[in-house]
Amino acid sequence: MRKVILPMVLLLLSISSKSQPKKLVIIGSSTAFGTGAQPAIDSSWVRRVNYYYKYQQGVLDTVYNIALGGYDPYNGLPSWYTPAPFYSLPDPERNITKANSLAPDIIIVSFVSNNFQVGGLPTDSIMKAFQTIKDSANKEGRICFISTTQPRTQFDAASRERLKILKDSIVNRFGFYAINFFDSIVNINDNTILPQFASPFDNIHLNNAGHHMLYKQVLEKDIFNTTINRTRMSGNWNDPATWDKGIVPTAADSIAVLPGHTLVFNTSVQVRGLSVAAGGT
Repeated sequence: MRKVILPMVLLLLSISSKSQPKKLVIIGSSTAFGTGAQPAIDSSWVRRVNYYYKYQQGVLDTVYNIALGGYDPYNGLPSWYTPAPFYSLPDPERNITKANSLAPDIIIVSFVSNNFQVGGLPTDSIMKAFQTIKDSANKEGRICFISTTQPRTQFDAASRERLKILKDSIVNRFGFYAINFFDSIVNINDNTILPQFASPFDNIHLNNAGHHMLYKQVLEKDIFNTTINRTRMSGNWNDPATWDKGIVPTAADSIAVLPGHTLVFNTSVQVRGLSVAAGGT
């Protein structure tokens, strides 16, 4: 049953404004850094994203890539966070605190496999780290995307399967704001990297074709056109946790109440548009 209750809601059906050039920050590990691409400065997925949005679309001013090889999500946690003993420490020059300080519009977080093998970081620790990073970005008004894991041929079979499970967890947790770096490059028979996308120098990284596939996944998200704010769960309008975007909607947002979600508010709100799916309230 579909039910819509809209006391004192004003819907702006059209908003026109000229966007200012945007800033993008990347934090993460070696693939985000560009390892495997030849030359990395031109062929990595980050550089391709930069070229497309800056020179072809004209919406991007600056990309800050502060990713570094070998890093895991704990290196990306905010500077105030104190991990348990033996966990990686936040790097104040390459973490979410640094990313926020650069005043970006969009942040992409891409820690794809380091310490994710069986016997590595526990699943709840990985997911907590990603959530803390995203929450830290959203609190500062930044839109934040979390990339999934990617296949890693070097791992044993159990660890390769774990990367797949972690991929599903990230997609389920972050919804629209998860970027799937796994499915397009994986050999579904054994969860290795498909040969046409694997770096010829190791069993870990991607070649130019692999980086191009990740670039395509970023483009599919249309990261600079995030005017739709979807409900993540039932909840109050003013609670950021209610929203898939992680940010309370603004007048420029179109709102989508998804099936089974009840959206509650008790004040006048102004939005660009509204859709309520069957089963949404």
